[in-house]
Amino acid sequence: MKTSWVYLLLLLFTSVKSVAQSYSLISTVPINKPEAVSIDKRGNIYIADNYGEVKKYLKDGELDASFSSQTQGQIDLIEAWNPLKIFLFYEDLQQYTFLDRFLTTPQNFSLNELSDFNRLATLSYDNNLWLIDLVDFSLKKYNLNIRQFTIATPFDLLLNPDDYEITFLREYQNLVFFSDIHSGIYVFDNLGNYLKKIGATNVNYFNFLDDDLYFIGANGMIKFINIYNLTEKELELKPISARYVLASATHLYLINDKTFEVYEKQGK
Repeated sequence: MKTSWVYLLLLLFTSVKSVAQSYSLISTVPINKPEAVSIDKRGNIYIADNYGEVKKYLKDGELDASFSSQTQGQIDLIEAWNPLKIFLFYEDLQQYTFLDRFLTTPQNFSLNELSDFNRLATLSYDNNLWLIDLVDFSLKKYNLNIRQFTIATPFDLLLNPDDYEITFLREYQNLVFFSDIHSGIYVFDNLGNYLKKIGATNVNYFNFLDDDLYFIGANGMIKFINIYNLTEKELELKPISARYVLASATHLYLINDKTFEVYEKQGK
């Protein structure tokens, strides 16, 4: 039995190592300090910096468009999966903004009428809003057409009200995910019903590739967790000090405080 476990561990190590060797660094792009990032379904990436500017880059790292807001506020979340409707959330202003594919014609909306304080907001797949409302400590869905809340799921039985830090929120494949840095990543269906918790702590940001959720793990590797069967994989390019990682079928991006690195997948 011991021999079998040793063989399995060696096999896993070899697999991770071979995956790591299938990427090559093709570009390093200078940036200002990033505060929020996203990737759209076409593989373009978006970085919001500490000046409140958003820049859109093509797959190879070439700058494609930029947005500079007249609003003095930090962008805390970008949702760019739909490249025709880019969503920005400002926690300090309690505001969200829509941009078009050219990052122009901003449309700004206040959240003050919905709650006194929303920790996070993001766009749902049906073009409504998911909110983390800290006033009544819940996950909510707000219908923009009828101007009503249609879902409210309290956190009382899920989170410790005295020890939590919610860091990111996203809908993907009819599931809703948010991360609490102390306890893990929580998963709900699109009706707001709690399903399960993924045991990954200290996660500030996560994203998705096919059926995998991915993020930078505590060991400096990029961790992929299947959102249905919870199987895990790890990818090591080098010792990672990046704040964010973004991935597509062909590229991988490591985003640091001053640069982001573009890696291209080699072979199959």
